[in-house]
Amino acid sequence: HFYWEDEGRLSDAPADELEIRRLPGAPDGAEISKVDVVIRLRRT
Repeated sequence: HFYWEDEGRLSDAPADELEIRRLPGAPDGAEISKVDVVIRLRRT
């Protein structure tokens, strides 16, 4: 997602342009259930 700081608004980011190659391992006794990505934006 894009988070527009000046508006406090979320909008969809193009998922096909995002690449996550590796995640850290979850701590003992836990598993990763979902990954959320928020890209914070401010207007120039």
